[in-house]
Amino acid sequence: NPWGPCRRSILNHRSSSCDEGSVTKSKFVKQGADVDLDVKKPVVFTPDRDLFFWRVNRSLDIFRSDKNQKRTKIYPNYHGRVVVLENFSLVLKNVQEPDAGLYTAVLSGAENKLAEYQLHIQAAVSPVKLEVVSLFADSDSCNLTVTCRTDQTHLNATFECRHANCTPDGGGLSNADWSLMAFVFNFSIVCQHSNQVSETQEAMAVRQVCQQHVPKEISIFTWTWIRISLVLGLALALIFALRRRERQATRKPEGCQVLESYNMGDITKDRVRPCTLKLRPAELPKMLEADPMQVTGQNNNPLLAL
Repeated sequence: NPWGPCRRSILNHRSSSCDEGSVTKSKFVKQGADVDLDVKKPVVFTPDRDLFFWRVNRSLDIFRSDKNQKRTKIYPNYHGRVVVLENFSLVLKNVQEPDAGLYTAVLSGAENKLAEYQLHIQAAVSPVKLEVVSLFADSDSCNLTVTCRTDQTHLNATFECRHANCTPDGGGLSNADWSLMAFVFNFSIVCQHSNQVSETQEAMAVRQVCQQHVPKEISIFTWTWIRISLVLGLALALIFALRRRERQATRKPEGCQVLESYNMGDITKDRVRPCTLKLRPAELPKMLEADPMQVTGQNNNPLLAL
């Protein structure tokens, strides 16, 4: 506890108090709030103790009264700022930093104090921001580092989590006026900025943060469709390749002709490029029309070159 024996009893109340010794009580008051200064002991007037006083820092008078309240006075610095209640309890309104000090209720001529309060005036703490600065997660564990940031300072804390249960290790910074802490509570990482009179905090659920960074597992249904798609793709590619090969095998080369010939001269004289050459026996008239090749022989009969 950065504030020693004084502890705030209820968060966000306008003030808190604690005992310092048997008489003096410390009160932490939020700036701008009202504070009650109670007198719980009975006020007993006597002839030599005929005036009651509220004083600050044992010298500056705030209020005085006699038994019959005929000599009641609120001193100029506190006009409109104090309300006197039963048994001379006092309400000090709209406290500011200069109002911090030691407040004492006392009877004139008496050494024993009827009430004494040490007032500490604090402003409300600034909002806090919780950010994830690094994270590693898989299906079983999640390690993350967070930053708690205020307008004055910041704090880094690292947590190791398994199934939303995290190590309690966090961290904290504190001084006489404020405390900044990071801790795990109820499956959440909490960043808290507080002092004796106010508190701000921000939290994030561990499971939600970690699941956003876990690689998503592919379901059996998805894997099945992936495999079917691959098989279909390969089958279509194979069919396409086979059909393309068939088309190439049956395609006629550009500029060629199917030629039926009985004479090789028909091929060479017109410089024709045959795709398919069919040779058939020549009939006699055709043979006579062919170019004869004279050879040495009986009766000089022409021979056809096939």
